[in-house]
Amino acid sequence: MFLVKGNTNGGKSGIEALCFSFFSNLVLLHCLLKSLDF
Repeated sequence: MFLVKGNTNGGKSGIEALCFSFFSNLVLLHCLLKSLDF
């Protein structure tokens, strides 16, 4: 969703959207590992 939104706006915002999606995935992964670790 964010990627498509960023790519339509231009190159720089596309990169920003890519970084944002990567960061949100990283946070999601961290939360998943944290819940498994207990």
